[in-house]
Order: sequence, then structure tokens, then C-alpha cells
Amino acid sequence: MISLGWDPGLATLAFGVLELLPASTRVLEYGDLGEADAALSHAERLNRICRNVDRVMNTYLPDLLTFEAQAGVHVGKDR
Repeated sequence: MISLGWDPGLATLAFGVLELLPASTRVLEYGDLGEADAALSHAERLNRICRNVDRVMNTYLPDLLTFEAQAGVHVGKDR
């Protein structure tokens, strides 16, 4: 089973991809998407994030998606 976890933040979208095996867990990939770049417009940043999310989703075709539970609360408070 492939699990993909997302951790949204204000400037980046972190992720981790795990292969969940009966006796172990294997890390397949992790990183962050959409690094803040002041030279890019808001639309360009969102487009970059969208393309990278699409790449990760299509590469691993996860069976399970998870999101950091408090993500929306923290982002909403900062605005």
C-alpha cells in the first residue's frame, strides 16, 4: 500500500510518500513543493505547486492520502 502525506504551510507544501508493507515501512520520496520565490506571481506559484502535486500523484498513485490536521487552522490564523 502506498501512503502520501501532505503538510501545507504558508510558503511551501511538504509531502512524504511511504510504502506500507506488512512487516516494515519504506520511504519512497519526501520533500517540499512550491518554494516561495518572490520573483513569481501568486498565480505562477500556485501553478508550480499544482504541477508538482500532479507529478507526485501520478508517479506513485497512492492508495491512502493524509493531511496534517492543523494545517488550515495555522494558515487561517496567519492571514
